[in-house]
Amino acid sequence: MAAGLELDLPPAPDGLGPAGADLWEALRAEGWELSAGERAVLADACAIRDEVEAVRAALTASGPVVTGSTGQPAAHPLFGVLDRQRAQFARLVGQLGITLDSDEQDGPLSVSQAGRAGARARWGAR
Repeated sequence: MAAGLELDLPPAPDGLGPAGADLWEALRAEGWELSAGERAVLADACAIRDEVEAVRAALTASGPVVTGSTGQPAAHPLFGVLDRQRAQFARLVGQLGITLDSDEQDGPLSVSQAGRAGARARWGAR
């Protein structure tokens, strides 16, 4: 088989956290076939999904407001990190053909949302 041809999606790669592995396995359960390049994009998206969950946990632990340089209340700087990670996640899943509905763009997809969106993007509505 030539390099780059579509192949069955293997099990989630080592090193992914729960959120990333869940996303990978949801797409695998849907029967996705991805080329080696697409699998690399998916691995990056899954890693970002894990990072998003880590940032969310840090925000939950520390609270949404911090003290600014002059003592004023300010939004936690991790919100900026979260926004950038979400944007990168959306770009990566877009490269794979996953279309996010407007209500799904506010945060990372749930596993079932990603599976449904991936199936719709890949095979259309049946």
